[in-house]
Amino acid sequence: MPTQLSPNGVSAVLFDLDGTLRHNLPSSNHTFFDYAAQLGAVDTPERRRKALRWVHNYWAQSAEMLRDKQIYGGLTDSFWSFYASRTLISFACPEEQALALGPLVHQRMQSEYEPVDYVSPDTWDTLTALRAAGFANTQRFSWHRCAAETLQVLEALA
Repeated sequence: MPTQLSPNGVSAVLFDLDGTLRHNLPSSNHTFFDYAAQLGAVDTPERRRKALRWVHNYWAQSAEMLRDKQIYGGLTDSFWSFYASRTLISFACPEEQALALGPLVHQRMQSEYEPVDYVSPDTWDTLTALRAAGFANTQRFSWHRCAAETLQVLEALA
């Protein structure tokens, strides 16, 4: 029987790297909406909140996302252009405007968006405390865009 590491029965703590242990600065979502606004989309905090809820739901293995990936053959340029248009519709853009701006916003994201990886100092304290409590990573993950700090996070869990 596995060793119980906490009085409440928790024996594992799982983290998602992207947006949890490490972040893109600037945020890809906010950069996307900034580009859309620069191209003529109406931008408000409420529209962003509504669109971000849609984005998070979409990437949570939604039926829409699975269907789109199948239709476009995976994460192809066509997929991303269509995804950009769908995101703009969730951003309350009229459909005609969203279909016109989607490929343009996608193109700008491809050519101009250059985020940096950011790992909060609190991350290291948290990982150190978890390791001291007996929690340790037992798996290694392969990430296609890991920067040096991200690799350090993975090593801290090893």
